[in-house]
Amino acid sequence: MSAVTKGFFDRMNEDGTLTSILGTYGGNPSIFTKRPLPPGFDIETHGPYVLTTGEAVQDPGPADVKNSKGREIVRDILCFSKLSDSATVVEEVAEQV
Repeated sequence: MSAVTKGFFDRMNEDGTLTSILGTYGGNPSIFTKRPLPPGFDIETHGPYVLTTGEAVQDPGPADVKNSKGREIVRDILCFSKLSDSATVVEEVAEQV
């Protein structure tokens, strides 16, 4: 796992509010950093989950000015819940992320 991926994962995994609204898989919050999802994972059984995968993109950030160096890291974070759930379930996960 790259340092950027680990940073995203650790930040979400340490957020008690987020982990309380996610499902669990293997005794851990359902936060995944690669595809395909683990064998045996099923959204019906394991509940809402977060997937952050792919390459992070680095752009000059607002702090990248003449006297300082800044950057902005951009990466997709996808949030999923069961189709039978209310839209507020996935919205709550996305809002917390």
